[in-house]
Amino acid sequence: MRGRHTFSKVLSVHRKYTRALIFENLWQHGIATRKSDLVDGQVVLRARRVSLTFRAVRHTSEPCSCSFPLLCDSQNAPIPASRKDWEAAGGTGEGRRMEGGRGGVITGGGDGGGRVQGAGPIPPPPHECGEGQESPEIERTHVHQVYDAIAAHFSATRYKPWPRVAEFLESLPAGSLVADVGCGNGKYMRDARHFIVGSDRSRPLAEIAASRAAFLGAVFVGDATYVACRTGVFDAALSIAVLHHLSTRQRRVKALRELARVVRVGGRILVYAWSQEQGAESRFSFTAPDELVPWTALQLPSCDDARGQELGQGGAGGIVDAAGDGKEAVRGVPGEEERRAAQGEAMLRYCHLYNRGELTQLCADVAGVEVEQEFWDCSNCCVSLRRVSPI
Repeated sequence: MRGRHTFSKVLSVHRKYTRALIFENLWQHGIATRKSDLVDGQVVLRARRVSLTFRAVRHTSEPCSCSFPLLCDSQNAPIPASRKDWEAAGGTGEGRRMEGGRGGVITGGGDGGGRVQGAGPIPPPPHECGEGQESPEIERTHVHQVYDAIAAHFSATRYKPWPRVAEFLESLPAGSLVADVGCGNGKYMRDARHFIVGSDRSRPLAEIAASRAAFLGAVFVGDATYVACRTGVFDAALSIAVLHHLSTRQRRVKALRELARVVRVGGRILVYAWSQEQGAESRFSFTAPDELVPWTALQLPSCDDARGQELGQGGAGGIVDAAGDGKEAVRGVPGEEERRAAQGEAMLRYCHLYNRGELTQLCADVAGVEVEQEFWDCSNCCVSLRRVSPI
């Protein structure tokens, strides 16, 4: 069971069978979604769990006048989008924050059906990078640094392949050579039916992916806009939840062109990117095409401990850094972003939220490919492409 009180106080406890836990005042609680727990230093696999919550209900038509308007459903006070705004408004609790990692603000009733807002809309980044220029500042600060810092906690929440992505891989002939560009923690690289080569801009995530991949030496560090692979060598390519972290149209088209370049003629490409339109199953709610979306890594282990748990004693072996920015990470020395993540502070991730049809419009600027199918799946805009001619 995990409870939160204000922005900083976090409590995680392991309750034995039939035991009760009483929260008073402004605690929020929930059972984090994962397959195991660390109890007294030992990994304990989970069995079936049932949690009963009892709440006091007001049976009156009179308006509520409690001392917590920002948390009260009856008073329905506007919820500030940031910690600074919250403190300025006199908030004494954390607000309706999503339990389980994504620290956005939950709107709606207290029945668990609320939706998570981003930290607020931001203007579209004006800077367009030319050939050979490094990533825009907003990506370096609100994508690269954030994912380097939250890699261990992010990986712990990403373990189940999305069904339609798994179906795409199953539809390929056995033994296909597949590029997973932006592979994250490598959850799709465990498929031993194909030889999947993964790359990710985050070295910590690439190290985790290397430890999970079905084949040794199949992961390298690299940018999605400059994939360090020969032209036309792959049978298929994946770009899952990557394109929404690119801040300009030019860079999005460049990433799609790189996917088209590395696959052979007849090869297939699957692209997923966050949609501004969120489904009923989603707890997110977006109001603008460009937003900063919070992530709160609760009780994150230290940088070395987290990587050690993922990689084991043998390390990641065979990681090649092809990011091309000339910067070498200092291993074992947590930076400011990692320190903030370890303390449970909300980290803001830049996201461009797509509308239906937008990916197809981008693909129109990519030579040599045709759109097989455009669809919407699990609050993502998606396209399936095929390379039809040399580039």
